[in-house]
Formats: sequence, C-alpha cells, structure tokens
Amino acid sequence: MGLLLEKASHWEECAVRKLNALTPVHWQIWTALIKGESKQDFTKRITISERTMERRGTEMCEILGVCKPFQAINLAWRWGLVVSHGNRVDWSTMVAEFFRKDIECSVATDEDS
Repeated sequence: MGLLLEKASHWEECAVRKLNALTPVHWQIWTALIKGESKQDFTKRITISERTMERRGTEMCEILGVCKPFQAINLAWRWGLVVSHGNRVDWSTMVAEFFRKDIECSVATDEDS
C-alpha cells in the first residue's frame, strides 16, 4: 500500500507541475481540442495563425509529455479534468479552482449525473 501511495503522490506532483506550466494559449488550444473545434474556427476566434496554433500545440504536447494532440485529450479524461454533459464537454471545476481562474468550466448538477 505504501508503494502505491508513493506512486500516486509522485503522479500528482508531476501532473500539477505540467498543468501549471501551461500558458493561457496552451489551455485555449487544449480546450479547442477537447471540444472538437476546427483549426480554422479556433484561429479565427482567437486571431492567431494556423502555424502559431500548431507551434503552441506542439509546445503543449511536450509540456504534457504526449506526442500527439489526441493523447492530450485522453490525458484530460484520464486525469479527471473534463466532464461530459450529454453532447457537451467542459473543464471540471477543479481546473478553474487550481489552474485557470479565467477558463470556462462546467459545474455538474444532479440533473447532469
């Protein structure tokens, strides 16, 4: 049991360091990926070039320790950072409370369960 708790503690430290290292643009890109937003819609919405988005997306993946954007999506689910409400997916309130004060998050209600 002690080894398991030690591994869990190490995982939490690693995850927190990675999440704290993300810039606001990284969070916006991760949000767009999770919500299935197209590159074109994303770049128009936050007014950056596709090339800049790709560079920032690569940086985000490197920080998170994944190779591909779809792995970043899987990581968000695995770490419990996103919640699903039918067809809608949002960041959990934990993301806003601990990492991003300015990010749109969803608060689960009894109706959503």
